[in-house]
Amino acid sequence: MQKLIQFFKLPAHNPTSEEGSLYAKENLAESFEKPLAAISKSQFKQYFTSYLTKLQLSSKSNEEHTEISAFTAIKRPSVDLESYFQRIYKYMECSDSCYILALIYIKRIQAKGIAFDRLTKHRLLLVSVLAAVKFIEDSFYQNEYYAQVGGINLKELNNMEQQFY
Repeated sequence: MQKLIQFFKLPAHNPTSEEGSLYAKENLAESFEKPLAAISKSQFKQYFTSYLTKLQLSSKSNEEHTEISAFTAIKRPSVDLESYFQRIYKYMECSDSCYILALIYIKRIQAKGIAFDRLTKHRLLLVSVLAAVKFIEDSFYQNEYYAQVGGINLKELNNMEQQFY
């Protein structure tokens, strides 16, 4: 458990951007002090969005995106990350464990050199949750459904999923 707690700790940031408004003082790692079942759904969503914000703020290429990948959007999405996560949380219909695994996947793909920035964060969130759902859940929808949830076309989602693995 201690290794999991250490894994999710990030350096503190003093947010000054508009994304900083999502920033909360709680650390996702602190939520692991209690079993997942002891945390309310609203607390979990708050911890998760707070962690995603910290992850984006800690990304080295947060200010300017230079590398193009399958996860890079053509333009900055109009929906903020918190609202996008709320949509995914509502329609993916999966356990909270999937979201924890999705965070691990995001950190692993960052280690491969893919930035979690303004052009990639929405797509990385979607495909990491999709991969987690397929790994953890016994039953899941077709990719066409997940593409609709994420607001992208099926071909793009399939391409991202292939690049993700």
